[in-house]
Order: sequence, then C-alpha cells, then structure tokens
Amino acid sequence: MKKKRKLKKLPQETESVQESIHDRIETVDKNKARRKIRWDVIGGVTTSITAVISAFLAVITVCQMKIDRDTSYKPEILINPIRREFSWDETGNCDWMNDVSNKDNEGESEKEGALQEGAVTAPIGVILNTVNVGVGTAKHIYFEWHESNIYKLKDYLIQCDESKKDFMEIDEDIRVIYGNKVFGMSKPSRVAHMYMLPMASETYDIVFPPAYYLLIQELIKAGGTAEEIPCIILTANYTDIQGKEYTDIFLFAVKITLRVEDTSGAGKAAFELVPLFDAR
Repeated sequence: MKKKRKLKKLPQETESVQESIHDRIETVDKNKARRKIRWDVIGGVTTSITAVISAFLAVITVCQMKIDRDTSYKPEILINPIRREFSWDETGNCDWMNDVSNKDNEGESEKEGALQEGAVTAPIGVILNTVNVGVGTAKHIYFEWHESNIYKLKDYLIQCDESKKDFMEIDEDIRVIYGNKVFGMSKPSRVAHMYMLPMASETYDIVFPPAYYLLIQELIKAGGTAEEIPCIILTANYTDIQGKEYTDIFLFAVKITLRVEDTSGAGKAAFELVPLFDAR
C-alpha cells in the first residue's frame, strides 16, 4: 500500500515573490491602458487643432477674397489743384469790381457762383475739377463744405486787419460789403453727382464757394501768410457699385505764389488751392 505524499507548504518568501510578480503584471496592464488613453487623447487634440487651423485658413481665404473683390470695385476720388490771379487798385477794390455792370438781368440766368446786388453781377465763380482714378465706378457722390470753414477764414481776416470785421456778415445768407456796395450770396451747399466713371475717364466740376474765394483775396491783401491761413475742409461721401460706403476728407491749403504792392496801395497776387488728401 502506497503512502500518500504530503503537500509541502511553499515558503513564505516564494509567496511574496508570486505576489510581487502579480502586482507587476497588474501595473504593466494599467500602464498599457494609460498609454492607450494618452494616445487617444493626443489623437483627439491633434484632430481638434487640425480642424481649428483649417477653419482659420478658410476664414483668411474668405477675407482675402472679399478684400480682392472690394479692391476690384473701389473708386478713388481726387481733386485737381487750381491757380488764380487777382489784382486790386489803390482803393483796395479787386479787379472783379471793375467788371460789375449795371444792366437789367431780368430774363437772364444767373451765373453760378456770382455775387448779387439787385441787378449788379460780378462773376467770380471758381470751378474745381474732380476725377475718379479708381478701378470702380463711384455712385451717389455728395461733396459738402465744412460749416467751420467760413468762420475760421473770417476770424483770421479780422486778426490780420481789424477794419475788416464788418466785411462779411454771415446769417441765413452771406452779405459782403465793399464800401457802399453790399453783395449777397447763399451759404455753401452740398454738391451731388449721381456717378463718376472710373480710370479718370471723365472730369466732374464742383464750385468753390465764392465767399471762401473773397475771404482768401482779402487775407492775401491784408498780409496773411500761407502758413496761417486755415485749411478749408471738404468731405466727399459716396458708394461703390456694391453699395459699400466711403468717406474722403480733403484739406485745401492756400499757397501764395505772388504778392506785390506799389506805393499807391495797388497790387496783384496769385495763389494756388492745393487739395491735401486727409483721410478715408
């Protein structure tokens, strides 16, 4: 009869080794799981970043297309400078005063920019030539002279010659006083053009306000300097064919190119109106 073998108990050290191996296996499994999770997260983040970059590039492309489209339709209005000469006699009356004729204007159309005193007319209109040098047609153009222009010019005239404080009266209309003659005119008004063709294909006229012109003449006669004569502000509002609105601001600088006066007080002068583009 065979004897049964008794199972020997493993030493305690062996059990510890087995437990350690088991723990290590569990740790390795957990690390593998963590690595898998990390790669999933990295993949998701990469996909998100790629999507954001793609969307950003798409937005840039759309914006660039819009810029290119706007540029292809964009008008650009410029105004040509002008030069004027005038003279005055020993009494201070300018040359246009000698052209005043007492004739019956009834039935005749009044000249734009003319001074009026009953039947007395003195044509002093100054025409500015504007042009659209842009690649797109300008529509619904409105030129408007800034309300402060006339007051700044008049204030500087009084600084140069206090005796001229009553030279011009400004109310609902404008009255200019030369000795015993009083001439009336309207305040500068808004000038409108329906369109301006592109590529400088045509020029369009606007009237330089006669009141400004007379004040500039008196300022030069009174010894005003080009550096001190206030700039004259003109605003142009218009749209392109897409309906996009634009605003241009022009500053007209007065550049005195000639001024001579003899001992009798008579003299002559010349000046340029130079439009300086200020802002869009």
